[in-house]
Amino acid sequence: TDQDSLPAGIVIAQRDFHTGIVGIVAQRLTEIYYRPAVVLGFDAEGVFRGSVRGIKGFNVIECLTAIAGVLIKYGGHEGAGGLSVEESKLEEFKKAFEEECARRLKDLNLEPVSLVDTEIRLSNINTNLISELNSFAPFGVANPSPLMLISDLEVVDVHEIKNTHLKVILSNGRYFIPGLLWRHTSHPALVKGKKVNVAAKAERSTYRGVTELQLSLQAVEEVV
Repeated sequence: TDQDSLPAGIVIAQRDFHTGIVGIVAQRLTEIYYRPAVVLGFDAEGVFRGSVRGIKGFNVIECLTAIAGVLIKYGGHEGAGGLSVEESKLEEFKKAFEEECARRLKDLNLEPVSLVDTEIRLSNINTNLISELNSFAPFGVANPSPLMLISDLEVVDVHEIKNTHLKVILSNGRYFIPGLLWRHTSHPALVKGKKVNVAAKAERSTYRGVTELQLSLQAVEEVV
């Protein structure tokens, strides 16, 4: 994609978008195109509701405050936010958001960065897949290991490891897989019984001679 042809702010709204995944999709768009991004789904209350993700040097909540007149409600902080907008004001919102982004980003160097490489079902994560992924090793800054989006998983179990890391068991109702969140002992979305979308790296883990598949969790979002 020609970066110069991209709008200053990306807005994608679809009636069939699941509102539980819009945050991860918005984050993916910002990483790929390096533009502030809004992704909206149509909810049961008859309005478009979604998430905003920003980039370095761009303040999300200040941007939303500047265009609050076209929104039902909004909230967030410097890097991310949430909003809802009437369907009748969707085009007005898109125009206002793009214009406000253009004003705020005019002096920034906008370079694209990729985050999530692919979306995958939990049932497709197996030893063969990991072997195929490892064929692209060695991984490092110039060749990062693939990051996958896995959606709509239930948190079945949560416990701390050595008061340093958080280990969870995730399930799609049929398959189960452990996940590890490094250097965290809690996460607001990783609570037993909650549904989450995760961006993760699939890997093998060997402990006391037993090898299992696990997810190294990079980002977690609650499905609401």
